[in-house]
Amino acid sequence: MKYPREATDVFETPQQAAFEFLLTGDHQNVIYGAIKRLHIYRSYEAYDDLVQEGRLAFVRSYLKAPEAVHNDEHKLLVYIYQGVYWHLLNCLDQLRRKEEHQTEATTLPLQATDLEPTLETNQLYQQLLSVLSPNERRYLTAAYVRGLNVSEMAREFEVSRKAIYWWKAGVAQKAKIIWRKG
Repeated sequence: MKYPREATDVFETPQQAAFEFLLTGDHQNVIYGAIKRLHIYRSYEAYDDLVQEGRLAFVRSYLKAPEAVHNDEHKLLVYIYQGVYWHLLNCLDQLRRKEEHQTEATTLPLQATDLEPTLETNQLYQQLLSVLSPNERRYLTAAYVRGLNVSEMAREFEVSRKAIYWWKAGVAQKAKIIWRKG
């Protein structure tokens, strides 16, 4: 890739020329403009990190810019702005995914063994078991005690998924009746 002649004459490398271009005039406003467009404010905990990422993206965009764009400073800044904006958007997406992943990892699913059974709960459970068919009892045990999903139950019991859904509906219907009475 060819760089502007003045960049290669004055500076040792194109990267130095890119950093010098970033630091001249008000070119850093390109970074702050992209951050503002993304509705990121100084109070955001990763604000300083995003500014640094923006600076690196500025340099990369400068280096990737076509030769024709380098001849017009306004076009070059527009080109760099787009590169910075898209890079920061990707950074924010990565941060969001990382936070979601950490939230999922720290939020463990509630297990049936974690619940402290009360006398009333035990009585309702015993009443429900007494009115369920054998298949409905199998469903209840597999779903709530063992934590299996419909596909896993269908494989284990060697029945269709539709049959599992029928068992589930039967359990739900009988549970409603018992809880209305209780």
